[in-house]
Amino acid sequence: MSKRLVYRFPGDAWATLPEVGGKGLSLIEGARASLPIPPGFVLAVSFFDPWVSELKTTDAWTLFPAASEADLPKASAALKEIAAASRFTDEQRHVLMEASAPWNGTVGFSAAECKDVSANENPGARMVNLAGEQ
Repeated sequence: MSKRLVYRFPGDAWATLPEVGGKGLSLIEGARASLPIPPGFVLAVSFFDPWVSELKTTDAWTLFPAASEADLPKASAALKEIAAASRFTDEQRHVLMEASAPWNGTVGFSAAECKDVSANENPGARMVNLAGEQ
């Protein structure tokens, strides 16, 4: 991983939508505009390259484009299950530990909400204490 993987805010780094996604860019730009956003960091999309590379080697990835509309929920669920089992590589863990040091190695993750999850769940968010993450 030689690309920039972490964008801190507030900070002086300029990020683009393809580099950090919409939520990340909004946080970075909001902090730059002096909006009341607590300090934090955004992981670049490229941080997840190892997971995507691994996912692309699976049968679920190969079968997904050919799934019929009726089979799409099942094909999506198969990809989600594999993705949910992804673990940090040593390099990802190092990057996260360094970036999260001001918060004692605890970070919150957020992703887009999924429509197939009940309103009582927060499907795209989780807190992780990196010292205990396996």
